[in-house]
Amino acid sequence: IIMVAIKRSSTSADQDLHRAAFSIPVSHKKIDEINAIKNNAPELEVFNLSWVNDARYFSDSAWELLGRYVAENNILHEVNFSSCAMTNSKMSALFKGLTGSRSLKELDLSENEFGLGGVKAMISFLKECPHLSELDLDGNDEMGTEGFELLAASLHGGAIERLRVERCNVENIMALERYTLPKLRNLDLGDNGFTRIPSFDKFTKLQNLYLDRNDIDQVGYQAVANLLQKKGSSLTLLSLCSTGMRDQEAKIIADSLKSNTELKSLDMRGCNSFSQGGLLSFLKLLNDISSIDNTFNSNNAITNLGLPKLARVDYPQVVRYINFATNMNRMHKGNAAAAGRAKVIGSQLNTRKRIKLYELQGIKYGSTHVFSQIETHLLPNVLALVGMKHGMNELYRMVIATSPDLMSLRDENDGMQVDILG
Repeated sequence: IIMVAIKRSSTSADQDLHRAAFSIPVSHKKIDEINAIKNNAPELEVFNLSWVNDARYFSDSAWELLGRYVAENNILHEVNFSSCAMTNSKMSALFKGLTGSRSLKELDLSENEFGLGGVKAMISFLKECPHLSELDLDGNDEMGTEGFELLAASLHGGAIERLRVERCNVENIMALERYTLPKLRNLDLGDNGFTRIPSFDKFTKLQNLYLDRNDIDQVGYQAVANLLQKKGSSLTLLSLCSTGMRDQEAKIIADSLKSNTELKSLDMRGCNSFSQGGLLSFLKLLNDISSIDNTFNSNNAITNLGLPKLARVDYPQVVRYINFATNMNRMHKGNAAAAGRAKVIGSQLNTRKRIKLYELQGIKYGSTHVFSQIETHLLPNVLALVGMKHGMNELYRMVIATSPDLMSLRDENDGMQVDILG
């Protein structure tokens, strides 16, 4: 009887606290959702307080109680507290109650007002939330480098897959050299102010990396290049928008991608400090005109290449040839051989385009240069392909250029095919 009385007293106290904490001008809908979280209602899996004016009325006790409800709930998997004017004090209150979670997978705390104190308040939660896979802290500009280092340490070895720490005044991210985020796939570190880049050696599953709007130095670019050259790199998207890239850094990145078959998207918009030299590095990467084999074996993986606006305006011809190459990659996505063949047919077997590409890539032009790479007995098949793809005028030019070899052909029918040309 005494134990029952104690339980009833505790339940009554909780109800009184709940009524006191949330007897504020909060919408009925949000009160109902908070009650659903408290009661572990199976129909509520997502709770969104983002941009809701209700949050400004929450006292510290309300935040603490809400944190406790979320911690005790085993249905909720996504919580959004974006733009809730959360200060260090409110973060401390929330995570005094929210010390862990059995079900939570996604937490959005972006566009708030907390700094190092707010990150410190999260430590116990981050270590006791085994299924947390997505964390967004974008726009908390008082967080700083110390807060980032504490965050990395707290996430060390955990289940985090997507981490966004954009616009948080993190001027040094080298803490990522010391800690392992073994499941991390998406990392956004844009607009922080750092110049150096860690090796990312421990991030073996990293697929999408955003480093936008950081003034990366040449040492930093070399670290990025090392990542792209690393055998087994899983990176498929790299964003380097407005990172101060010049011709030298453009060449470093382009050279690092010669044997990379994983990266599909590279964004360099806003890097207006590199000129035609930088563009030509990427043109050679995507369509090396120096030989048929080199064209065939150019980078056939990149399907999206974001180029600076000024480069597109000042050097439209180079950009047009780059776009041709990426279009071939995109049309034959997943089939490197088909993309390589398309580039050979579209550029090596097109006299005007080949001459211009020779000029741009600094190769001395000879009218018979391309045909010297083709075995004589294959020339009829190649000429037929030229006529089909580029028309009679181009066929006429090539017949003239190859006439001595054609005249020397014997009447043979060996049925051989051209591997590169299909």
